[in-house]
Amino acid sequence: MQNKAISNVSLEMAFSNFLESNLNGLTLWLSPIRLCIICIFKNKAMNIRKLLFTLLIAACWSISFAQITTNPAMPIANQPVTITFNSAEDSRLGFFTADLYAHTGVGIEGKGDWENVIGAWNNNNTQPKLTYKGDGIYELEITPDINSFYSVSTSENIYNMSFVFRSANSTQQTNDLFIDVFQPGLSVAI
Repeated sequence: MQNKAISNVSLEMAFSNFLESNLNGLTLWLSPIRLCIICIFKNKAMNIRKLLFTLLIAACWSISFAQITTNPAMPIANQPVTITFNSAEDSRLGFFTADLYAHTGVGIEGKGDWENVIGAWNNNNTQPKLTYKGDGIYELEITPDINSFYSVSTSENIYNMSFVFRSANSTQQTNDLFIDVFQPGLSVAI
């Protein structure tokens, strides 16, 4: 019985590593699939049909959130990250080519989401402007690292970055978008 548990954890880690290396930064793709894998391997009685059905549901759910990706795929609080936003995949903003700004903050353990918001809503002088890359694609560089960008002490744990991307006049915007943030060091989900 113990060997089966070890092989399940190894399979989960191998599958997670495969997804991470082959999805080219799709953090929102990875999170629900990892969650399903963890649930599957905790329930040892699950058969292959249930496994495939669960992965299919996770993949369908994840694809609907593919409008935002990150590089690296798993952003770490003390490292820089590039956010890529595909406006064509967003249901509220739609295909967009004009100036786009980020209303953005972070989720901090013990405090909640939308902490340390950068600037004020509709203030284009204080909120980050995304770089238009063409074909409805935008990028935002979070540098020198996530903690510094959001003025969060390294003694606090950031668990996500929160975004609403908006037009220059704030008449068009996305829904709230969240990206998981990880702490430095080795993280293993069992």
